[in-house]
Amino acid sequence: KRKRYNLAIKEYNEFLKNQVNHPKTDYATFKLIKTHSLLISAKDKNDDPAKEILRLYGSLSAVYKSTEYMEETEKIYKKAKRFILKRAIYVANFYIKKGEYESALGRLENTEILIPNLVNNSSEAQYLIVLSKIKTLNDPDKETLINYYKKKFPNSKFTEELQELL
Repeated sequence: KRKRYNLAIKEYNEFLKNQVNHPKTDYATFKLIKTHSLLISAKDKNDDPAKEILRLYGSLSAVYKSTEYMEETEKIYKKAKRFILKRAIYVANFYIKKGEYESALGRLENTEILIPNLVNNSSEAQYLIVLSKIKTLNDPDKETLINYYKKKFPNSKFTEELQELL
């Protein structure tokens, strides 16, 4: 087996475009999503396949959602969202180490648009957002930002670091 995922993606897209009423469109849609998931790799830091999975998931028909493929599709979708979050945190940490807090905040805010619940419920992502806001805003209300964080994540390992900024 040779891993020719990009060719497979092209072929599935062509099939779906040209065979709208074919009985195997649900299967082709599943294979398209599955193939994109195979392009997600810890070695390759490209998050485009994961973003494409989110886009495809958002466009699934009601008919598809009732097929036998939906359970596996849900797993792939959740994996893609987690990958995007991990990648955003990794990149934000990279920017913060370089002192580029505005870039870190921008990356996390863009990620928040894509996967709002995951970012809002991630103690690490929220820590990086609060830290970046404190470092970049002209007159941040540090105490309000930190107290909000502490209330939302009372057992976070990042609370002490934020307290030191007061």
